[in-house]
Amino acid sequence: MNHSIKEVDFNSFLKKLDKSKKSICFIDSALHLKKVQQIQTFSNSEILFLVSNKNLIKEIKNSNHEYIYFKNHFSLIKNIFKLRKENFNFLIAACVDQIYFQLIYFLCKFSFFVSIDEGIFSVDKSSRFNSEMSFNFETHKLFFFLEKIFNFPKVPQYFLDKSIYHFGWFNKNLYKNTMIENKVIFMEQSIEQEVGKIKIFIGQPFKWMGLDADNLNQIIEFIKNERIDIYLKHPRETKQNSIISKINCPIVETETDAETFLNLIYQDRLVIFSYMSSVVFGIGHKFDNNIICLPVSENLKIRHDAFLDMLKISKIPHNLLPYD
Repeated sequence: MNHSIKEVDFNSFLKKLDKSKKSICFIDSALHLKKVQQIQTFSNSEILFLVSNKNLIKEIKNSNHEYIYFKNHFSLIKNIFKLRKENFNFLIAACVDQIYFQLIYFLCKFSFFVSIDEGIFSVDKSSRFNSEMSFNFETHKLFFFLEKIFNFPKVPQYFLDKSIYHFGWFNKNLYKNTMIENKVIFMEQSIEQEVGKIKIFIGQPFKWMGLDADNLNQIIEFIKNERIDIYLKHPRETKQNSIISKINCPIVETETDAETFLNLIYQDRLVIFSYMSSVVFGIGHKFDNNIICLPVSENLKIRHDAFLDMLKISKIPHNLLPYD
């Protein structure tokens, strides 16, 4: 059957919002986080994130979102019972096939549910999300019996049917003849990362350099406030001699030296930040280099001043960023 998709206006979602209530979200990937953040920005909603993926915590902290981390089903249920006294505005999620999500759905209190794309599963007509009316005995034998006995868990289609709206990022024609075709709010792909500068901080074994605890905290705070995108780990940097266990951005470790890596990926959008790294001398002339200045001890200040003099002698362009 060939028919057009009924497009749902974002304003209809906004009209259902109760700004006096917090909403709740379950995510398990960075891509889902970005999509929910886009919705959150446009709707100005306050959202509590429930997270099982440790790798997301730094990014959530960096965005100053409220969150609860749980490591297993028992931990989740324990947290849910602490939340049961709260009546949330909406629940939002993508991975409706996960037991984590289903526990949140059935045990938490909320006014309505909205779904978002779970990758190509959302628009693939033959995927479980669009074709499975009940659990397949061959592929989901345990769930098949559990649903028969306890009426739980449910197939993904159950939740897509229950969702009031579905936020989608695919071409609208792909949603034809899917479970969600008449409830899709179409979203534009976020271009923030395409047009913005990519900020890279060059790591070092800072404790070996004589920096004290206050200085380490100042670097950590700088990385957070500057919203650094990537922390490039030094080969000899460890949790014991540096700050990598406390920073809130992705940490990248390369098999080659930092100079080679940065020169390989060079583009105008890269912005480099460092404290006193020799890497700057290997990349210097074509990069946007920024050197942070810290309120360090007198001996370390003499060394840092000498480092800055070497940059001047080498005619490497750089900006000085005094610590506020």
